[in-house]
Amino acid sequence: MKVPLIGAWYTGKTVSFDLKKRSDFFWLLKSDIPREQVLIYFDRKDVPVTDEAVDILNEEGVRFLALSGGATTAKDVFVWSPTAKYKKLKTSLFWLILKTYLLNVIKLRSTPFFFIINMLYFARQYAYWHDFFGSNNVKININPTDLFKSNIPMILALNENGGVNISYHWSNLDFSSTAMSNCSDVMFSFGPEYKWVWETNHSAINNLIYCGYITDYSFKEVKEDAIKLRNQLLSKGVKFIICFFDENSSDDIKSMVPHKKSAETYEYFIRRMLEDETLGLIFKPGYPKTLYQRLSSIDGLIDKAKTSERCIFMDKGSYVTGQYPTEAAQSSDLCIGLLFSGTVALESYLSGTPTVFLDLEKYYSSPVYQWGKGKVVFDSLDDLFLAINKYRENPKSIPDFGDLSSWAKDRDPFKDGNASLRMGQYINWLLEMFNQGKTREKAIEYANEKYAEIWGKENVVKWH
Repeated sequence: MKVPLIGAWYTGKTVSFDLKKRSDFFWLLKSDIPREQVLIYFDRKDVPVTDEAVDILNEEGVRFLALSGGATTAKDVFVWSPTAKYKKLKTSLFWLILKTYLLNVIKLRSTPFFFIINMLYFARQYAYWHDFFGSNNVKININPTDLFKSNIPMILALNENGGVNISYHWSNLDFSSTAMSNCSDVMFSFGPEYKWVWETNHSAINNLIYCGYITDYSFKEVKEDAIKLRNQLLSKGVKFIICFFDENSSDDIKSMVPHKKSAETYEYFIRRMLEDETLGLIFKPGYPKTLYQRLSSIDGLIDKAKTSERCIFMDKGSYVTGQYPTEAAQSSDLCIGLLFSGTVALESYLSGTPTVFLDLEKYYSSPVYQWGKGKVVFDSLDDLFLAINKYRENPKSIPDFGDLSSWAKDRDPFKDGNASLRMGQYINWLLEMFNQGKTREKAIEYANEKYAEIWGKENVVKWH
């Protein structure tokens, strides 16, 4: 008999089990989950599994497969194909849709073509995932992007196979939208501050679990590297270090930050640094792979900044950055993040570094403006640097400068570096029950009880 497995969709982040690097499987790093009962599945053709990733997974004893040939560039990767069960179920569902359509025709009821297309899409996806979960005995599925129409048939197929779907909250949220709604059996969230987001967008979450900032284990792990990075700049005569986190840029009409605006912001920081020999800069881009292409208009200035040896670009990584923001934050005296996101600002502040928001997008509806204007939020670069210089001359001149304590309070109620440990524990408790042949309902009930007993019943919210 096949053992129950934990299926995990590869999101595109780093395949790593190094506690210092950004990992796609952070929930596994500090847990007692048996590695042989974890199945990573790759389906992204834009970020296929590589030979290097295969070596890492084999070394860790984790199972893996690709869902198509385009999702792997490595040779020794099993490419899963649907079995005869998929075809049988899909055909059955297609016939059901056809029969229903014909019945409506007989009764002179019209069926919009839009509905027919989406019902056929649903049937095909449902049959595919029903076969995948059943064939591989996946009883727990972990997928953070639980907000697309493809996720609905996936989750229902898993439920039909007696499994539990798990999603997790991975970035700061200061707004709510139906496009961000969630329908997981279990949703891990940083803290109670975000509950209104799921309520407002009518999410159908069954169990909301507060675990803290999910990668806070890295704060301690990168401390030594952060000190080395800081000393590298101090040795060049630097007295004050600023870290700037960008949030990518795009010339798409829907983008909040076009390439030109991003380049102008980088240029401003660099020119300020070149004018002040006591100022050091750390740039921490979220998407380093395309950074220099996006900033091509200031190539010469970037070269000049690097030559000064007082400016460091933390540009390691492929698709997304491979280094955690906390490493840059702990190297700095002040961190600057963009208000419309807030994730890196939250990580920086939780890391112990004064942090402020830059809001060139004029997001004045943000409640941060009600108490933080001129202290933690600035809508112009000139105003920001006036405050920085004033703060450097006399920190007491701007009380609460960079203090996000009231903002961050309920975004992470734990602040203890154990968020991924808690998440891993909960998943492992589910797995224990499935190993004993228990139902999904019993497994969730057991995990909820254990979590509430150890971490507090206020951190387990029964939703529906």
